[in-house]
Amino acid sequence: MDKNPVIHTVTYYVCDRLLGLDEVPWNERMKEKYAQAKEATAKAKEQIASARKTDTQPSHPLEDYIGYFEHPGYGILSIEINDDRLTATHNSIIYKLEHYHYDIFVESELGDKPELISFLTDTKGNITSVAIPLEPTVKEILFTRIPESSSS
Repeated sequence: MDKNPVIHTVTYYVCDRLLGLDEVPWNERMKEKYAQAKEATAKAKEQIASARKTDTQPSHPLEDYIGYFEHPGYGILSIEINDDRLTATHNSIIYKLEHYHYDIFVESELGDKPELISFLTDTKGNITSVAIPLEPTVKEILFTRIPESSSS
């Protein structure tokens, strides 16, 4: 519901009334804010699309990417296959991933700025970690694969 501008508009209006503040044109402010966000999202999608290396494929079959990955502060990230594509689940939020290029996947179905998710390998070629930009003000968060015997 957080993506619905009506929630914010009504909340701010009610707070202003309860506090006896002057009336503010919250509806116009919210329309402008969401228009700017929509434009920024479109620009981000264009930039990501233009940087994509075409005619590439993942270095592994999709099954090799599935598993549980952990970060000490952010918890567990689960990678699964649903409908022949990867999905990532973190804190009950499901991200549908599409192959972008090489071992990079993109999540863009939430309507926000598309995010690039990187799968990293060790020197033997095993997928050992996933880097995800979960926070806008810090670098990507690195989740390390949990060995299969520990994830059950």
